[in-house]
Amino acid sequence: MLIANIVIALYCGLRHQVGPYNAADSVISMAAKQSRNASVAALMPCYSIPGHSYFHNSVSKIRMLDCSPHLGGKSRVDEADQFHYDPLMWLDKHWNEVRWYTYILMYEKTYLNVADWMTRFHYAACDRVFHADFLVSDRQDHYIVVLCKS
Repeated sequence: MLIANIVIALYCGLRHQVGPYNAADSVISMAAKQSRNASVAALMPCYSIPGHSYFHNSVSKIRMLDCSPHLGGKSRVDEADQFHYDPLMWLDKHWNEVRWYTYILMYEKTYLNVADWMTRFHYAACDRVFHADFLVSDRQDHYIVVLCKS
């Protein structure tokens, strides 16, 4: 029983859902090679990547999709749901803000849906990092793509 628990702990600690940290490490590594301030837009489900404390001084600005609870009377669809419902429409609507980011992170299946759009606006995949063998959401994928502004 002890061996099974050790194997599970090692797998969960070293391999399962490591993508957000691997993507963040990739951005930190690439940002260290540049002389300008880096910024990141994470177009992924809510709270998918670590925040400012993980990036330290490598990244000056992080943009994540908003999932704040709506406390008003009318119900509304949060920004993450809007993005995942129709990524191209969301990008068209928010591109004036998103286009200034040095790096954009997204799961590979989302990237494949918007790859031509990103290329047209001078973003290219500069890294692809492993995320997980077993997915816990249909919005996730086995890989995360790091897009760089070219």
